[in-house]
Amino acid sequence: MRDIRTNIGRDLADFSLSNDRPTKQLKQVYAALSQDLDEAAKAQGPKATQAMSRANNYYKMSAARLDQLERVVDKNGGPERVYNAVMAGTKDGGTTLRAVMQSLDREGQRAITGAVLKRMGLAPAGQQGAEGAEFSAQAFLTNWNKISPEARHALFDRHGASFSKDMDRIARVAENIKTGAQVYANPPGTANKVAAYTYGAALVGSLFSGGTTGLLAAGAGLNLLARGLTKPWVVRWLADSTKVPVGSAAASL
Repeated sequence: MRDIRTNIGRDLADFSLSNDRPTKQLKQVYAALSQDLDEAAKAQGPKATQAMSRANNYYKMSAARLDQLERVVDKNGGPERVYNAVMAGTKDGGTTLRAVMQSLDREGQRAITGAVLKRMGLAPAGQQGAEGAEFSAQAFLTNWNKISPEARHALFDRHGASFSKDMDRIARVAENIKTGAQVYANPPGTANKVAAYTYGAALVGSLFSGGTTGLLAAGAGLNLLARGLTKPWVVRWLADSTKVPVGSAAASL
């Protein structure tokens, strides 16, 4: 029961710009499990009760942060409108996004950016798995090219002056690998062939083609990629690594 509650809590804490997730129902299940676990902890004594209290307080903080995000997004038209503002390719999209970002603290802003990046990479319905969290490099690159300059500034500039440029460099390298080396269409292992370009190009190719130990084959991989790409130092390192010669791979790692 504890593991089930933990998994539900993790899903609830992972902010998503989607109307598909049954958040209300998940919260009800979480509350019911918590009540049963509270009673079981009390029966075990003070230590178990204290441990349960710490876990509950940690979740309450996460839930409060999530509620704030949802309130801000709903105030600006809801998840679909906010996401469509990114994808509209117009100046108006930047206006909506600035209103959202200005109402949030740094962690909230990263959560919005991560949610957008995650949704940009969701595979189309015909290519999705049972959990609906399969990553598609094609979808990500196609959506990346739709974002207007105004929306990019509103969404990425708060994470550092060069963040948007670094993201664009990563996307260009991934696109070059896709069109020039046909990594995505080849069997597993062929990503190594593009290592002749640079170490970083091969690294980007493996990230976007699922070659990095199958990390992106699962929904957790998509979440990790989206979160990683909201950290300026991760994006800068990945962007800079696209210039690193193959012989410097070990030192770069």
